[in-house]
Formats: sequence, structure tokens, C-alpha cells
Amino acid sequence: MPTPLGASNLPPPPPRVKSPPRSSSTAAETTTSAEKAEPMEAPHTQGVARAISVRKVQFDDASTTRDSWLSPLGDDDGVDDLAKELERQATRAERQAASAQAQTDSLSPVPVKRLLPHRGTLTPRDLESRESKRHVAALRLQTLLHHRRAEKAREKTAQLERLRRRARSPRSPPPSPYRDAEALQLVQKAEAESVEARRARVEAEAARDRARAAQRQAQDEVEALSERVAQLERAQAEAHQRAQADEASRTAALEARLHALEDADARAASALRERDAARADAERRAAEQLRREADAAVAVERAERARSEAQAHADAMSSRIDGLAQAREAAEALAKTKAEEAVIAQRLERNADARAKAATKEAEACRDAFDRDRKLWDGVRRRLHNRVVELQGNIRVFVRVRPALTVGSKVSSDEAVSCPPSRANSSGDEVEVPEDVAFGGPPRKARTFRFAYDRVLGPQTNQLGVFDAVRPFCQSALDGYKVCIFAYGQTGSGKTHTMLGPPVGGNEDDAGILQRSLGLVFDGVAHLEQTQDWKFELSVEMLEIYLDGVYDLLGDSTEKLTVRETLDEDIVVENLTRRKVECAEDADQILRAASRNRHTAATNSNKTSSRSHCLFALRITGTNGIETREGVLNLVDLAGSERLHVSGSGADPQLLREAKFINSSLSTLGTVVGALAKKDRSHVPYRDSRLTFLLRPSLCGDAKCLAIFNLAPERAHLRESLSTLRFGQKVTKCAPSQKCAKCGHQLK
Repeated sequence: MPTPLGASNLPPPPPRVKSPPRSSSTAAETTTSAEKAEPMEAPHTQGVARAISVRKVQFDDASTTRDSWLSPLGDDDGVDDLAKELERQATRAERQAASAQAQTDSLSPVPVKRLLPHRGTLTPRDLESRESKRHVAALRLQTLLHHRRAEKAREKTAQLERLRRRARSPRSPPPSPYRDAEALQLVQKAEAESVEARRARVEAEAARDRARAAQRQAQDEVEALSERVAQLERAQAEAHQRAQADEASRTAALEARLHALEDADARAASALRERDAARADAERRAAEQLRREADAAVAVERAERARSEAQAHADAMSSRIDGLAQAREAAEALAKTKAEEAVIAQRLERNADARAKAATKEAEACRDAFDRDRKLWDGVRRRLHNRVVELQGNIRVFVRVRPALTVGSKVSSDEAVSCPPSRANSSGDEVEVPEDVAFGGPPRKARTFRFAYDRVLGPQTNQLGVFDAVRPFCQSALDGYKVCIFAYGQTGSGKTHTMLGPPVGGNEDDAGILQRSLGLVFDGVAHLEQTQDWKFELSVEMLEIYLDGVYDLLGDSTEKLTVRETLDEDIVVENLTRRKVECAEDADQILRAASRNRHTAATNSNKTSSRSHCLFALRITGTNGIETREGVLNLVDLAGSERLHVSGSGADPQLLREAKFINSSLSTLGTVVGALAKKDRSHVPYRDSRLTFLLRPSLCGDAKCLAIFNLAPERAHLRESLSTLRFGQKVTKCAPSQKCAKCGHQLK
């Protein structure tokens, strides 16, 4: 008996293809689309596959033919149904891919690029709206994959049709169990691909829903942004109108009060004149009364003589005695009139004193009102001054070119740096530097570099001219802001002379920014204390950064100090000496003594080269009972950058070590400036050096920073001058960081 066709000859059916498990998030996103889709498995095709796999026929009988073996796969059974089902699935997958492509084209995002602001001012919601473009691109890619899967399904369907026709053909060879197993595998593979096509369709629908939601969210955000821009413009116009109206009303009120004060002074002067006139009139009346009394005394004497005569001649003078009696009555009436005039004079004097007191009180009230208005206008001046400084730039860059050095009695004429007149289209003053063409290279024409800065101070500008340019920053420190002024440049370019002036005993006309700023601050403090009842307290600090360590220059300790950051994002140096000062002379003496403790050394470029960065801080704290100001004026004298083969520091190990730390800290300062110049700055490396860590408060928020770049005009220093000018160009592109460098929160 022949071996039956069954489990012994046929290979086992291939394992059922399972789809990879999806994550919970993907399942959650496609819940809505999956509810609308068809079932993932077709029960009819599963039944046909199962019938093919479990059908076992034995050829032990001669009457058994190929048709009887393939009876379950006849024209009306599984193969036709399976082929039709696969054809329908392929057609449906192709139709769904075309529909997804059309929906993707219809869901292309609106051109929001023209409506949205620059990427540096976008909010996170605006960035999410831009991500909708990427979602649409991903949906198009998925549609392309669906097309390819549909093509593969059609190819498998055609292959199955060929197998079916070959099985029905009378000239085909007898069926083979191995060929049936291959057909079974193809059917199962087609089922798996059909399941995969359905899953792809569900994912395409989910991606389409996400793209629609992203488009709607982007449109809502664009509308909200447009409405917000309109609201800001309306608020700005209303604030401008209110400011103009308030300024006009305050000016009118001040003029009215001044007119009232003048009227009160005029009334007081008139009252004084009336009092003087009343006193003169009273004195005149008193003199007249004395004259009348004298006349009355003479009349009495005459009456007595007449009475004696009348007694002698009583009978003859009786009529005359009657006349004398009338004269006595007239004298008594005159005395009564004199008493009444004295009472009237006293009353007039009291009225004049009362009017004078009232005029004095009114004048004092007007003076108090004037003082209040002066305080109000001082606040207005402070805000307007800060606004002007902000419009000019909270970070500004000045360039100072020192005069050429004298060799003996001759002045060096080999100058390479010049300060030409500014061009019409330039944003500031300019510096012109020629290119240093190396010898031995290909012949070419030397170029000339032009750099534009906020202010260029030429060799003819003296120390007073430099301070006049710096004066607004010192006023900002007196108004209660944090101000930082630092000098940068190569060694020997005049940084210390610009900041600290000449050594002890030098000419007062060459005083540096430090001494002149102290005088300005103390004069302003004295004026405010005299006129507006302010009380100020001033203190000074001075430290140096030597070999990346912080040392106190005012104290007696020579140990390295610790720098830490407080919870309020403020930088504190522990155990740093702080001394109170009462006048500019005391502060100047303290700082002169502290400057002698600074590390200096002689190099080929400078006999007194600074080997450390010096930081001076003047802290100004004031109050008038209503508000409090806390300003800080930081003056920084940076050590000069140097090339080892030029300065000769490479021959001395100590000078070499100092030069490495100096150049490293200045390089970190350049990195920080470069990070601040970027629009999408996510991290500013303040902590890479002690210098940048201490300067961080001066580069954040509403702090004011002024960088003075010092240049040596000689041609021998041309490369260093070009490097300094290029670093200055980086600083001109910087803006103060409005976010905390540690947590990223917006600063007030």
C-alpha cells in the first residue's frame, strides 16, 4: 500500500505571521481610525488556507485523479474565492493609498512663514506649528510605502492566479505535495501582507488625523499671534497717547503752581508795603497829636491867665469865660480822638502781621509743591535717561587708539591704524586697518579692512574726552542700575592708563575713568542729599583674578577666595573686604594703595605688564523714605592678550604659566560673547572661567555694559590690532541675556 500523502510527505504548514506589537501611545493615537477600519483578518481566506493545509488525499486507488485531489479547490471553492479576495484587497489598498495621497495634498499647511516673526522671537507653540510640515512630509512618505505594498500584493495575486490556472490545465503534470505546500505558503504570505496593508492604512489614517490636528493648531496659533500683535500695537498707541496727555497735564500744573507762587510773593510784598504805610501813618498821626497836646497846654496856660485876668475883671470878661469852657470841651474831644486813632493803628498792625504770616505759609506750601514736582521730574528724567541708554544699546563698544610711542625725542611714524571720517551709510565711527601681506607669497594687492563701532576715540582724544563718552553709564549707576565698564586689548595698548590713569604723583589732567567716575558719583550724591532728602551709603571693593583664582586687594589676607552663586542668581565672593567711603579722595587713596598689591611683571612688550584681571566695584545704596536704589559700578581692567614669541614670556616658566591663564580666560570671554551673539542661544558658558562667572550679572537683564577696546597704532602690532577689532565686532552683535543661565527662566 503506497504511503499516503499527509504529514509524512507534506512539510508542516508555515507558522502564522504575526504583526509586531504596537506601543500604548501608538494604539491610543489610532483608536479612532481603527474603529472605522475593516477587520485585520479575513475569516473566509483563513478557512480556505486551513482547508488546503489539512486536506490529505491518498493515491492508492487507480481511479483517484488530479481533479478529485483538487476537488476542494474547484471553480466554486477556495482558490477562486481566495484569489478574488486578494485581488479586492490589493485594489482596496491601492485606492486607500491614492486617497491618503489626495488627503495629504489637501492638508498641506498654510504659508505661515510670512505671518510668523523671526525664529528668535517664536514661542514654543509657534515652533510646534512648524512641526506640522514635518508631519505632512512623513505622511507622504507613508503613502509612498503603501503604494509599494499594494504593488507587491498585486504581484502575489498574479502569481497565485498563475498557480490556479496551472492546476486546472489538463496538460499540467500531476500535482505535487511540495507544490501544494508552496501554494499554502504563498497564501499565508499574501494574508500577512494583506494584514500589513490594513495596518498601514490604519496608520495612514492616524497620521492624516494628526496632520489635520496640527494644521488646525497652527492656524489657531497664527490667528492668536496676529491678534496678539494687534493688541500690542493698540496698547502701544494708547500708552503713547496717555504719556503725552500726562506730560501736558503735568507741565500745565507746574506752570500754574509757578504762577501761584509768583502771585503769593506779590501779595506778600503788597502786605509788607501796606504794613509800612500803616506804621508811617500812625507815626505821623502821633506827631500831630503831640503837636495838638502842646497846643492844648499852651491854650490851658492862656486860659489860666485869662481866668486870673477874668477874676480881676470878672464882670468884664464873663463872655470870655464861656469861650474858654468851650475850648476845654474841644480839648477833651481831641484826646478821645487820639485814643481811637491808637486803637485803629494797633488793629491795622495786627491785620498786617496776619497777612504776612498767611503769605509766608502760602509760599512754603508752594515751595513744598515745587519740591514734590522736582522729585517727580527727577523720576521722569531717570526713566527717560534709561530709555535713551537702552535705545543706544545696553551693550556698547568703544575703540580707543593710543598715541604713537616716542623713541628718545622722536615719535614713531610707522602707524598702521587710522580713524577716517565716517561714511554716510555707516552706523557709527570707523577704524581702518591695512592687511599685512606676508613676504614670499604670490603677488596680490593688499586689502584695507574697515570696522564700524559705536564710538571711535582717536589718538588726539584725551582722558577727559574719553570720560565724556562714558559719563551716561556712570549716571545709570547713580540711578540704581548695574553698570560694567571693561578695557580689552593687547599688552601695552593703554588699558590701565584708560581705567586707572597715571601712577601716584602724575598729572591730574590724565586721571582715568575710575577717578573721574568717583567724582561724578559723589557730586550727584551730594546734590540729591541737599535737594531731595536722599540718604546714600557708598562702599568699594577691589579684587584680582590671578591664575584663575580670586584674591582680595583691600584686605590683608593673601588666600584664595571662594566664589558662589546665591538663590537669587547673584554672584557673591566670600570674605571679600568692603570699605565705606565718604568722599572721592578717600576712595582714590584706598584704590591707589590696593593697586600696588596687584601682580605685574616686565615683558618685551611692556615694562609694567598686568599679569591679572582687576575688578573694582562701587556699590551705591540710597533711599528717600519712599523708594530705594541699589546701583553698582564695575570697572574692569583686563590683562592684555599676548603672543609668546613677541612678549618673551615663553622663556620664563612663571610668565608662561601666567600668559596661559590670561589667554585662556580671554578666550572664554570670546566664547561667551559669541554665545550671546546667537539668536537661539540655549547655553552661555559663564562657568568656564572665573572672569566670565563674575561678569555674568553685568551681561544679563537690564545691566549696562561698555567695552573699550584699546589699540596700539604701530605696524608691528597689526595682527593683534586686527584680532582685537574682530573680537569687538562680535561684541557689537551681542544683546543682554534675558534668561537665567541656570534655569532658563525669564529675568525681570
